[in-house]
Amino acid sequence: MDSKPHRPAWKTLLAFAIIYFVWGSTFLAIRVGVREVPPLLFAAMRFLVAGLVLYGWMIAKGERSPTRRQWMSVVLLAFLIFVVDYGLLFWAEQRVPSGIAAVMMATIPVFIALSEILFLRTQRLTVRLTFALLVGIGGVAVLMSHALNLGDAPLDRTGATALIIGSLSWSIASVLTRRCLPEASCLPSPQPRSENFANFIRRLSRAKRGSPCST
Repeated sequence: MDSKPHRPAWKTLLAFAIIYFVWGSTFLAIRVGVREVPPLLFAAMRFLVAGLVLYGWMIAKGERSPTRRQWMSVVLLAFLIFVVDYGLLFWAEQRVPSGIAAVMMATIPVFIALSEILFLRTQRLTVRLTFALLVGIGGVAVLMSHALNLGDAPLDRTGATALIIGSLSWSIASVLTRRCLPEASCLPSPQPRSENFANFIRRLSRAKRGSPCST
């Protein structure tokens, strides 16, 4: 059995800290940007530039361009992530503060776990998994309650609903990536942070049984 090299814990923690700091700061940047630029145009500009840079970097590394079938899958996933999820996020941040938007997007790992149960059927809804999901939802609820207590303005329900729909769309796309693009190593997962947290939830649910987590 091949053993993978052990990565120092501090490197893992530092990587997560950088990811969450950079990813979290984008919500504030979006909040500022949508005051000057229409939200959907702002989102299109951001991801067009990012997509071209990443595609050029992929080609420069010698990776093969995706096949026609992969491009069809990419179009579907891109619609769910960048049109539905990010489109709603950019639009909602005209109505919802960036901090609350970031907290509400933390529901993505929960939706990923539920999507795996309903769509991929790679998970069973056990007692431990149910407990882990409830803890995750409860944590978001606590953060939401504290965030709402910091301001006098009530939460915009339309914006909040848009964020929940966007989170669900991203979660479905994350699950569909395994089915649509199982062999595409050059294409990154749409939500590595949520995937990692969802993996943590799965591991927690299986810890007592001692069975290895599937990848």
